[in-house]
Amino acid sequence: MKAAVITDIGKVEVREVPKPSIEGGGLLLRVEACAICGTDVRIFNFGHSKVKFPWTTGHEFAGVVEDIKGLPDVDLKVGDRVNVDPTDGCGKCEYCKAGRASLCPETKAIGYYYPGAFAQYIAIPPSIVRAGGVYKIPDDLSFPEAAVTEPVAAAINGHENLHIKLGETVAIIGAGPLGYIHSIISKLEGAAKVIIMDVVDDRLKFASEFGVNLAFNSSKVDPVEAVREATGGAGADVAIVACSVTQVIEQAMKMVKKRGRVLLFAGFPKDRSRVEMDVNLIHYSEIGVFGSFGAPRAAYDTAHKLVASGVFPAKKFVSATLPLDRIAEGFAMAKAGQGLRIVMQPWA
Repeated sequence: MKAAVITDIGKVEVREVPKPSIEGGGLLLRVEACAICGTDVRIFNFGHSKVKFPWTTGHEFAGVVEDIKGLPDVDLKVGDRVNVDPTDGCGKCEYCKAGRASLCPETKAIGYYYPGAFAQYIAIPPSIVRAGGVYKIPDDLSFPEAAVTEPVAAAINGHENLHIKLGETVAIIGAGPLGYIHSIISKLEGAAKVIIMDVVDDRLKFASEFGVNLAFNSSKVDPVEAVREATGGAGADVAIVACSVTQVIEQAMKMVKKRGRVLLFAGFPKDRSRVEMDVNLIHYSEIGVFGSFGAPRAAYDTAHKLVASGVFPAKKFVSATLPLDRIAEGFAMAKAGQGLRIVMQPWA
């Protein structure tokens, strides 16, 4: 089969590799679509502590069940159209027992621990199948749309502690794909006003498609003042940091009102993960600060329902589909922010 193999930092080639074998209780998936995530781009350009080259990444995917081996208690069969929650854990720790395998100290995710889906076939481990991580998708949902489910789940996880109420205002820093996913979820939860900002004008052009009420370039105006002006001086109820720039964290604290909530959704580079800030902002204004990473199974369940039903407009996020042979081009497009999700199709 064909697979896109990252051989070194900045180097990828599509080569013939053996079709993966499957364990008892596992299944073989014919990959029809795999979206390029920002994490894939970072691994390709900078490497990753958990990834040793040569390696195949890809964890936002959908396809068709090609083969199964011993699945007596699972309602799956050859030919089923499915997508997959890529996160796996030890199954024994308190986080796994709570359905939060992404927080497991021994997390084993597809694309990191298991070979990823930038390939024509992928083996889904028995533990993911047993845990209900394989989801059937309706016939009228395209594979590229279904591949968007995983980032939607990650965003839903981030909202768990925000408790957005009807009529509230949400400010989102970072108008990338996840920023717009957050805008949609915020509106579904009842936000009356969503404000989004970025330093790249091209990123802001998508705002009108996703229910954003105000979009602006935060390098041209003071973002804190702009948010306060848009809220009559009160500030936003919620601020979501959806970009990997530590300098904006304090801005997020300042643009929310008293008892506001701030979500640090994006991860930050290890050499830039520390920030100086006035913690009295948190203390005297009783601001809640939360982080989120990955998604528990419950969040993936919800994301699957939203995408499969069409309530979440996944189609709008598929900016381009490319054959696997053009994976280097796809990485370059994703890095340059050309569109929202670039989706590779291994059989095109």
